Amino acid sequence: MPETKSFAAGGASVTGADLVATMRRAIETCRVKSAVPDAIMTLHGLTIRLHCKSPAFLGHCLSNIVNDPAFAMKSQKIIDIHVTSPEDGLLGSPPLWNEETFQTAKIEAMLEKTPLRASYNDAYGIWHIYDHESATGLQWMQSPVAFPPWEPAGPLRNFIHWALSTPESRLIHAGTLGQNGKAVLMVGRGGSGKSSTVVAGIAQRMQSAGDDYVHVRHDGLGTNVYPVFSVMKQDAAGLDRLGLYDISAKSTANWQAKYEFGAQDVGGLPMTGPLAVMAILIPVIGNRDDTTITPASKKEAMLALAPSTVLQMPGERISGMAFFADLVRRLPCHRLTLGRDPAGIVAAIRNFLEAKE
Repeated sequence: MPETKSFAAGGASVTGADLVATMRRAIETCRVKSAVPDAIMTLHGLTIRLHCKSPAFLGHCLSNIVNDPAFAMKSQKIIDIHVTSPEDGLLGSPPLWNEETFQTAKIEAMLEKTPLRASYNDAYGIWHIYDHESATGLQWMQSPVAFPPWEPAGPLRNFIHWALSTPESRLIHAGTLGQNGKAVLMVGRGGSGKSSTVVAGIAQRMQSAGDDYVHVRHDGLGTNVYPVFSVMKQDAAGLDRLGLYDISAKSTANWQAKYEFGAQDVGGLPMTGPLAVMAILIPVIGNRDDTTITPASKKEAMLALAPSTVLQMPGERISGMAFFADLVRRLPCHRLTLGRDPAGIVAAIRNFLEAKE
């Protein structure tokens, strides 16, 4: 019998046995009590009606989600997301997990045959709950500012991931660079040079749909990528290599010792889409001055793409792996061996894309 945790006086708790019932009650309460949304945001394929009384969190959503009115007519799906804490009077305190650990894979398997999805952060006592059937999401927090430090750069990420997850569509962990409407999708673990390459390209006026999480969709015309978040991140050493000293001088590093900024802060174009994906590139740190792009195997591309996305996106693992396998099968895959010169890296990608025109 696992040892249970102690809870604050009056605080409720939940286990796997009553999780589904608790989730259903909370979602239904949100639906019954929902009022006029505090913000409406449009992404490609998705309209978000956001109900949020936390000024801090609402500000992050409005600042960092790419809200493009041009996508309004193309948003086939509408979801309601409620971001709430006890102060709002909508729900009480979110229940704390009353088992030794919250086993993500176990909970995902339990919910797989239901329309419900859930993620729980034990350190903050925060729940993300989504009901596919009613297209309703709930971010249930202990207080209006009790969200993890990584949430501001990618607010509502779990809900966008769940809502966009179909056989043809997925939120994935990748960076993008493009020109003339054509782009490459860069995939790999943190530290592979993916983000610094995207920042270097944006600073040189290349197009991009994002450097961290992007929306990839298959249709009859091919594979396209769309923006979701506008924030880029880079540590001080990376900014120095790119000559972007002003970013670190004028701002404060985040919880990862990285600086967060937008394309406009480096003189770049706004995040844009659709961009037609021409290839998958796997960045690798090289030991030479020049940058090279050489063929890579489908297996190498799959290993670079799938683990980082699956680990960072709760639920939909089986359908996600099928999507990644299909994506790798559709697109040519190459290794991007990064040289020491950022301008040379960008030039290599430009030349690669020009050869596709």
